[in-house]
Amino acid sequence: MSLRVISTRSWVALAFGVLALILRVESLHTTTLNGVVTSCSYTDLGGLTLGAITVLLALAAIREATTPLFVQRGWSRRDATIIAAVIAIALGVIGILKGMAIVASPCTDLMPATG
Repeated sequence: MSLRVISTRSWVALAFGVLALILRVESLHTTTLNGVVTSCSYTDLGGLTLGAITVLLALAAIREATTPLFVQRGWSRRDATIIAAVIAIALGVIGILKGMAIVASPCTDLMPATG
């Protein structure tokens, strides 16, 4: 099976998913008291925005792949498109989680350990 069977929408969604993980538009705010970081806030607007766009594009690719006209082109094309779109959704969700500082937040390194 050739990679050319994957739809253009899925390729675009995959590209945006990779960009969601690479490009950063960050905002980091910290509060320090006596040299110790007491609060930290981090947001990556690049990851949030590109991740959301990725998920929407991937859902559109899945919707396109399940239309009767697309299915007539062959099962392998539909399956490859859906698999690529699911991978793009995973990349988009990781980008969103990174943007919300749930994954890979610099604040985890800055804040002192409690316990």
